[in-house]
Amino acid sequence: MAVISFVKTSGKGGELLDVINDFLLWYAKDKTQLKYRQLYLQKEWGEEGTKGYQHVELSNGTRRRLNQEELSNSTLLPKGSRVFKASDITSQEPGKTSFEYELQGRKFMPAKGKRHWATDFNGMERLRHAERLFPVGNTLSYVRYLDEMPIRPLTNIWTDTGIAGYGDPKLFAVQTNTKVIERCILMATDPGDLVFDPTCGSGTTAWCAEKWGRRWITCDTSRVALAIARQRLMTAKFDYYELKDPERGPAGGFIYETVPHITLESIAKNTEIDEIAAKYQPQIDEALKELNRSLGKDWKEWEVPREAEEGWPQEAKEAHERFWSLRRKKRQEIDESIKCNAPQETLYDRPKVKRGVVRVSGPFTVEAIPVPFVEDPTQAPVPQFEEEEAQARISDRGGDYLTTMINLLKAQGGVLFPGGKKMELQSLRPLNIGMLHAEAETSQNGKSLRVAISFGPQYGPITATQANEAIQTAKLNAYQVLILAGFSIEAEAQAFVQKARELVPGLSIHFANIAPDVLVGDLLKTTRASQIFTVFGQPDVGVEQQKDGTYVVELRGVDIYDPLAGEVHSTRGEDVAAWFLDTDYDGMTFHICQAFFPGDPKAWGKLQRALKAQIDPEAFEQMRTTRSFPFKPGEHNRIAVKVIDFRGNEVMRVVNL
Repeated sequence: MAVISFVKTSGKGGELLDVINDFLLWYAKDKTQLKYRQLYLQKEWGEEGTKGYQHVELSNGTRRRLNQEELSNSTLLPKGSRVFKASDITSQEPGKTSFEYELQGRKFMPAKGKRHWATDFNGMERLRHAERLFPVGNTLSYVRYLDEMPIRPLTNIWTDTGIAGYGDPKLFAVQTNTKVIERCILMATDPGDLVFDPTCGSGTTAWCAEKWGRRWITCDTSRVALAIARQRLMTAKFDYYELKDPERGPAGGFIYETVPHITLESIAKNTEIDEIAAKYQPQIDEALKELNRSLGKDWKEWEVPREAEEGWPQEAKEAHERFWSLRRKKRQEIDESIKCNAPQETLYDRPKVKRGVVRVSGPFTVEAIPVPFVEDPTQAPVPQFEEEEAQARISDRGGDYLTTMINLLKAQGGVLFPGGKKMELQSLRPLNIGMLHAEAETSQNGKSLRVAISFGPQYGPITATQANEAIQTAKLNAYQVLILAGFSIEAEAQAFVQKARELVPGLSIHFANIAPDVLVGDLLKTTRASQIFTVFGQPDVGVEQQKDGTYVVELRGVDIYDPLAGEVHSTRGEDVAAWFLDTDYDGMTFHICQAFFPGDPKAWGKLQRALKAQIDPEAFEQMRTTRSFPFKPGEHNRIAVKVIDFRGNEVMRVVNL
């Protein structure tokens, strides 16, 4: 269909000719089945699409050529002026449009040869009433304003796609600029269509498809690429676009911005102009007649000066003011009619955004395709499931997930605690008692302890309800250790467990974070050295009330549980990666009011390089502390502190003021 050339980077100044562009091949199996949506670019003064705009209409209606300074710098144009182009008003198409036309006392004919007027006499009259006819020398031209069509069609030369150091963050070695992918998707698909990318890489195509409401499939042979793409999609935020048909969702289409496409034809065929002219022209003629009578003149419409002279009688000044006021009203109504009746161009890259709503990526799965193999059925017959076993497998929708979690925990050999300590789990086996899914034994100071494990949902956090039921079941069944393992944990669940540690003696409760890479499935390589199930400690927090009634929170450290000795040790608060403070915790949602990053002294340098900006070291040094800024207590009279370690594990503590 086309070969598209797009700019990818600026020149490097090498010894040979720099190559700053790449090529995009657009092909289709069947041209008749092709879907195409025209995209547009904004016209920029002096750039492509604005050539030939060499005249200006001032706010008082006067027209003139632009001078050299104005051509090179549009900011020098007088306020309220409109730049326009004197376009050709003739056509080569044969017809009954070769006639003499009179304008402002001059007679014009199409150029000699096979040229004709682009419209008939009625169309020429409508153009005259709309003040769209402009003589340039001996040629009659059509006035085309720059602001009436501020966009130009996108062609196969894309010069605005260069990165030049300020493009998308580079997540992968071969990462395509999102603007290029977005244009391909917008040109060839509609919302709800399916986009397939067989080379996932950093997931740019999937990210762009998700942004613009398309369904997508992507694949790659590298689990690293899939992990990067998955993380990119899970942390992405997009605008929420207004839906044309909310019941159908994106498949029903978006509501797009439009711009009027005003053409000579749309004006010449606009019959509303006749009605507006018939309304105002008799009044304009009467005002002109009174002006000529009071001044003893015989002016035509185009000869009346814009400003009244001081020596004119009052009657002439009033007639002059009425004349130009009627002309302006006529022009305004005609311009509005032209704009309303012009065909609209849809801007497919500008759907209307619903303010105040943030959209995240929709549900998606990461799946692995096992290596195919051929087996001789005569040598290894396929065993048949018993009817009861097959029925059990069908009814057990979560069985595969829980089996996978137990197998991963077996492969790791236990749960990893801070400081490299590990709670070894022996005889790990499935369990089906309420919210308890597995059990095992562990050794501590030469004694054997019974351990119960409760796994959180595959696509959701551990809730307070799950934690409550698991704690009660573990206590009733005489377990000494309970591990709540999940991909994330609700703030309410963390607060509940904090109270349970004090109210349920004899039961040691721990949260174990499951690494997100587990969702990659068969692509994950698991060994006993893997850090898939990790436990973080409990924040040691101090609260001080100041003389002025405000409070200050200090992170003293993190209480670390030693699974081998059964003892709790404390680490320094300066060793955590980050900690956050909610100064008015409502018991449901953790709201970050203050944020601190004491762990990495070089973090600000990394941030400065990532943002390509200057960072005030003194200002950000205040955020490396373990002591909060003073704050006033909120209506809930309760705070929450969330601590995150360098592996991304998080834990929270709630304190009543």
